[in-house]
Amino acid sequence: LTKKIVNFVKVEKDPQKIAAIFKESEELDSEALGVYLGSSSDLARDIGKAYFNLFPWSGLEPDDALRKLCSLIKLPGESQQIDRVLETLSEVFFKANPSVGADSQAIYTLFFILLMLNTDAHNAVIPAANKMTKENFLKMASGSVAGFDDATLGKLYDKVVANKIDLHK
Repeated sequence: LTKKIVNFVKVEKDPQKIAAIFKESEELDSEALGVYLGSSSDLARDIGKAYFNLFPWSGLEPDDALRKLCSLIKLPGESQQIDRVLETLSEVFFKANPSVGADSQAIYTLFFILLMLNTDAHNAVIPAANKMTKENFLKMASGSVAGFDDATLGKLYDKVVANKIDLHK
């Protein structure tokens, strides 16, 4: 299906039209879409922004935005592709929630930290004694994420530890 996406995009160059078709398609493979939106082309990035803008993000907590993202696409396996998807989403999310975090870069960093926490908290291979504690999470996040206080970060920690973000829907 990735070839179908690429071939379609070669014919239709309008990111809004492409995004609308992606949203309406019942046959769209969420894995292929994740790989495409994580590709390095400017058009893929523009399509990603247009696609994400078709969904409501206002009022969502950052962890819930990641859950929503994972209900729309399957995150690609390559870190650079995940990076591009999260960068695009962070811009859309911050535009919808300008009072959350200092800027889209802070949101982007928080998204990555929450994914790391999710993997740590819900990976059965990691012994309980080696899991990230709330204190360690707050130390890491407080120094990396501008615009979020410890109370908000602690609440996000609790939510992610209690409710896994399913990356493979």
